[in-house]
Amino acid sequence: MSTAVPAADGPAVSGPAVSVPTDPATAPRPAAPAVTGPPAQPPEQSLVHVRGAYHRVTATYGWLPGVTVERSADLAVWRPLGGVLDEPRLVDLTGVPDAGGVRSPCLSRADGVFHLVHRAAGGAAREDRASRTVLVTTPSLHGPWSDPVLLPGPILDPFLFHDDGPGGDGRSRLIWREPSGDAGGGARPGLLLQEYDRVRRALTGPVHRLVTEPPADGGPRRQRGQAGQPGDGRGPGRRPDAPGPVGHPRLHARDGWYYLLGTDRDRAGAGGAVTVARARAVTGPYRVDPAGPLVRSGPGQPFPGGAVDLLPAPGGGWLLAAAAPDQGGGLVLQRVRWSADGWPRAVGRATPAARRGGADGATPAGRAARAGGFGGARLGPEWRTLRRHADPSWLVLADGRLQLRGDGPLAAGHRLSLVARPAAGQGFDFRVVVSGEPDSPLCSAGLVLFRAGTHWHHLHLGWDEALGRVLRLRVRAGDDEGEPAAPVPVGQGPLRLRLSAEEGRARFRWYDTRGGRGRTGWRTIGPVFDPGPGGGPTAGAGALDGGPAGPAYVGVFAQDGTGRRSRATFGEPYYRVAGSGVSSSTEDVV
Repeated sequence: MSTAVPAADGPAVSGPAVSVPTDPATAPRPAAPAVTGPPAQPPEQSLVHVRGAYHRVTATYGWLPGVTVERSADLAVWRPLGGVLDEPRLVDLTGVPDAGGVRSPCLSRADGVFHLVHRAAGGAAREDRASRTVLVTTPSLHGPWSDPVLLPGPILDPFLFHDDGPGGDGRSRLIWREPSGDAGGGARPGLLLQEYDRVRRALTGPVHRLVTEPPADGGPRRQRGQAGQPGDGRGPGRRPDAPGPVGHPRLHARDGWYYLLGTDRDRAGAGGAVTVARARAVTGPYRVDPAGPLVRSGPGQPFPGGAVDLLPAPGGGWLLAAAAPDQGGGLVLQRVRWSADGWPRAVGRATPAARRGGADGATPAGRAARAGGFGGARLGPEWRTLRRHADPSWLVLADGRLQLRGDGPLAAGHRLSLVARPAAGQGFDFRVVVSGEPDSPLCSAGLVLFRAGTHWHHLHLGWDEALGRVLRLRVRAGDDEGEPAAPVPVGQGPLRLRLSAEEGRARFRWYDTRGGRGRTGWRTIGPVFDPGPGGGPTAGAGALDGGPAGPAYVGVFAQDGTGRRSRATFGEPYYRVAGSGVSSSTEDVV
């Protein structure tokens, strides 16, 4: 795909799907438009516009298939195309800890071929050095994908630029952020560029330094001629040590210029910013926009960190698009125009564009998603497994129902019989029917809210030597693990379980059929809790306090510590994004 940006501006953005502020001719340009959004960590993603459609790839960390792909015509309604890395030859996450997995994906297109570059991070304390950078290609996003190419590293925030627009040389370059301490000779790290040979599928030629990271303590400045340095024509008002676009780089070509977009940290106290630098040659020298950051955080809510993509807008014009921090699949959009001297300018205020369509790509928020169960011949695109590819040795699908063979415990983090889907940050309602006959305290099967091996909630069927088949709620939050509710005897037969979360309050329930006429209905088990990564629970609720900042997943899990790998069956999965209320029957607190 050509990343060249046409010189002519399009008309103002319009259309029902994406709301972007208008641009009155008399309106002054704000120095740094604020971006609204809750203070959370946005997902790692990249977007590309190909033949009238937007394509988005999102990091999945330890979840498989690795890297999800979605397509949209309007940046609001997204249709999932499934996961890319869906077999061991493409990715092996065996032994990878919670902090590792598939990260920093970047999608591009050239010569009719899609290129996906990503990091396979090991999750060590120095994660940047424990990661590999991998590139795979395909003529169609439905696959098949090529065997992976391992690129020399370490490489952070990779971006593959194809100079195939008007006036371009047709060659490709990989741009990446250099890890701290790898610059050599005491130099500070920055952005590097090297040519990528698409025929040989290999990096070639010299490595060029585009930008050097500014000193954190106000020490020595960058060398003359690099982005953000004295004498680069930035004009008055720009600090000599002003940061350049160091993180999450994006390179675009327009009207004889190469534009480098990236994130930095503005040490004036305003938080994060998106900075632009440009050069006549792809290798530089790059000079920072004299007007300052293109967009940065406002006084209230921080700018959603991570990558920012420059895209053609639906209906014309140009947009900056960043992932919304709520993990709900939405975007933050900022309209952009080009100044008379050729710099991109943010117009008006940024606008959140909420995702229309659930994680399954077909269900508007507030409408139930239950058709098709867990999938047909393979799991549906909304479902994922943790560090373990789906195969018949532990996972079987039949008529929309899912049968799992129990393996290791949640605390072990590996060889988990776990199938889950991302939990919407704004709230959700998830229900499932579980069937199983545990006959040992080491066996369990049920519903799980999972963020990491050290942070989860598990409502499950289990076995108690005194009570027989029981329903239990077990919670782990860091080093603390326990049961905030007493076990409930439930007898034989399938059991319907439920987890609903909205406005920072979540609760587990089960459907009781023991009471006879007028006494059946949903019953709460355990206390109400905050499902967020750092929410403070009601005393003893066991919220995921202090846990990882990544997205939570909700789904089903089976465990068997006896080694017999007993079976559990799950059916009738029901998932709804919060927004229309949750209906319930008569409830009593257990």
